[in-house]
Amino acid sequence: MHVSPKYDFEISFLEEIDKELYPEDLVTGIFEVIMNTRLGIYVRFIPEIDGIDEKWPFDFVDYDETTIQGIRKLLLLESVYVVTPSDKWKGETKKINKEFIAKCFDVADIENMRDVVVFFISKADFELYENEKEKMSVSDPHIKDNRYKNFIANLEKEYKLPVFLKTQIINSPYLSDEELFLLMRKRDEKGNIVVIEN
Repeated sequence: MHVSPKYDFEISFLEEIDKELYPEDLVTGIFEVIMNTRLGIYVRFIPEIDGIDEKWPFDFVDYDETTIQGIRKLLLLESVYVVTPSDKWKGETKKINKEFIAKCFDVADIENMRDVVVFFISKADFELYENEKEKMSVSDPHIKDNRYKNFIANLEKEYKLPVFLKTQIINSPYLSDEELFLLMRKRDEKGNIVVIEN
């Protein structure tokens, strides 16, 4: 896991490759952003899924977990929050309901399942965030020197990924009150997401 500085919520990165569940060549480019590292709100970034913006929800009947596209579809359905590129649907958010997911996996009990929320971004933004992830990652988030302090102060100014997480995911209507609380946030009486002051 690679940890980046906390600026007003903590971000970590976990490469799908590091989990060693699937062959490396099938999961290249897939990573998770973990907001609040200790308790974990996971947002999985999945590269382009063929035909995802042609039919919604996409076909899962003939998926093959020995292919790149099959693994991408599988990991999408196993997630709660997903970011994936589509120039056609960039800026849109779509949900896959848990009933559809249960049908895909032939699961009868859906009580503990959740819908999947998919945030679509442009292909260019996906590539940008992937590159920023590499630059933001540091080996030790507890360094006390001045360079580290400057890095924290400039994080949101220099990088687009934290801004996207804040404006498009945290400030979306999809996070639960419990998840917002983990990020030191809450909904005010008008439904706006605000920071909880200490």
